[in-house]
Amino acid sequence: MIFKFILRIFATIASLLARHRASSYSLARLLQSFIKVTFESQVLKLKTQVNNMKHLILYDGTCPLCNRAISFILRADKKEVFLFAPLSGTTAKDIFQEHTVFRTDLDSLILVENYSTARKKIMVEGRAALRILWLLGGRYCFVGILSFLPSQLFDLGYRFVAKRRYTLFTSAKRVSPDDFRERFLP
Repeated sequence: MIFKFILRIFATIASLLARHRASSYSLARLLQSFIKVTFESQVLKLKTQVNNMKHLILYDGTCPLCNRAISFILRADKKEVFLFAPLSGTTAKDIFQEHTVFRTDLDSLILVENYSTARKKIMVEGRAALRILWLLGGRYCFVGILSFLPSQLFDLGYRFVAKRRYTLFTSAKRVSPDDFRERFLP
């Protein structure tokens, strides 16, 4: 595969040189057009793959803060890349059995990135919240970029709010799976 890629690079360089031999392009201009031709298609393929991936959010269905967060994500997720499942459901139990690293008594937000592929990546607490913002894209990715930093500080802040979530967020509209039936898993 690498050999084919290198051959394709040389073929592209040769065609660009032949095409621009008579013109007065500088080497920088030639390299710029080479990069554009070679890597534009690769970037397009990666963007298509990322947009087709689904991510699963496991949430506590009784938590008013979680319900607000899910409502926010449903409104902000224009590409519909997020699926949702309650922590008490069968989907969550299957994930806990598959990934025995997790405690089954977790009551926090859990993100299963690339849920529909074999390369699942699981994040919890503060890192999960920031990564969700990153995956939402748009203006939310400016905050979500923090998900690439070490998560201890964000997890500490998440736990601080999570302990007080029932007192801070007393009333919240409960998320109704009937409104977005296809995006909620059991």
